Amino acid sequence: MVDAQLAGRLVQEQFPEVPIRSIEPLAQGCDNTVWLVNGDSVFRFPRRAIAIPGVEREIAVLPELAPHLPLTIPVPVFVGHATDAYPWPFFGSRLVPGRELADADLTDAARASLAASLAPFLRALHAPALLDVFGASLPVDPNHRADMAFRVPMTRKRLAELRSSGLSPVPAHLPWLDEAESLPPSEPTATATCTSVTCWSTSEAV
Repeated sequence: MVDAQLAGRLVQEQFPEVPIRSIEPLAQGCDNTVWLVNGDSVFRFPRRAIAIPGVEREIAVLPELAPHLPLTIPVPVFVGHATDAYPWPFFGSRLVPGRELADADLTDAARASLAASLAPFLRALHAPALLDVFGASLPVDPNHRADMAFRVPMTRKRLAELRSSGLSPVPAHLPWLDEAESLPPSEPTATATCTSVTCWSTSEAV
């Protein structure tokens, strides 16, 4: 995990043009730790190796993707490299102000108003034309979410673990799992980079 001292050191060493007046935690998750520097710059540091491919794709794709979208997204302005103190790439972007939807406590009318601006953004993000531009550089379903040949065996394994621990009454054989396992992987129909494209705000997606 990157604490405030290490984050500040990495930023100062690699980006001396950024005088650190303040540094505060913004968010953290299983894959990334996010620090807010000087109240206007967000630095995102991977916490484990599995997150590196996604971070590298964001560094490469987000600057090219931003002009195609009607709303602001994080664009890497500062791209950090691995050092002896920290073994992975990281990046900083300008803060995109906002709040997580779950924390905003919006009325139904406010949600409807928000949808009017969000819908064109999602339409642009998932437009087939973007697949032509970015498709070759992006993986298809890297987590195998739509690959039942991968997901069904994993589900069976987890259910077996639950049964062996006495926590689940689920029977050993579920016919619908057999049916699901025979489904082919979904064909790619739209482009996507990472959750940060649609979720980053003052509580960065991590």
